[in-house]
Amino acid sequence: MDKRRFFWEIGICISVFLIGLYGLLESLKMPKGTPHDSPGLTPAFLSAVLMLLSLSLILYLFIKRVRVSVFQVKEYTSEKDLEKIKTRRLLMFIVLTIAYVAVLGKIPYTLATFLYLIGSYIYFKSTKLYMAVGIAVLVSLGLAYSFGKLFAVRLP
Repeated sequence: MDKRRFFWEIGICISVFLIGLYGLLESLKMPKGTPHDSPGLTPAFLSAVLMLLSLSLILYLFIKRVRVSVFQVKEYTSEKDLEKIKTRRLLMFIVLTIAYVAVLGKIPYTLATFLYLIGSYIYFKSTKLYMAVGIAVLVSLGLAYSFGKLFAVRLP
């Protein structure tokens, strides 16, 4: 990983963290009540999750950088081929996301989220199929339950 890219990624993570911090501080200014009628609860929770994920990504990037420098991993593909692969993956991610947004409301939210996640896992080959199915089921059902029951947010 080159230095310029590393610093850009860290900068983006810090920006996302600061956005989450701003959201958290602003949501704490909102009126407080019970968990069912507190308008600041959902933004506070989502802001805290955003902050946690950005900190996790910063930690991951530093660990990855140390591991690469220690073991001197060599790439077997040329820079040109690597850029083509990255571009293809980015385009596929965009297509999957557009398709996901397009089907929301036409099919149930839980099914759309499951299909989006499973399609992403299969295309990007990020895990074995049984793990991809398990994660997709847990995430889609977990999101539907948490937003539908805990936060009382109506999903498409």
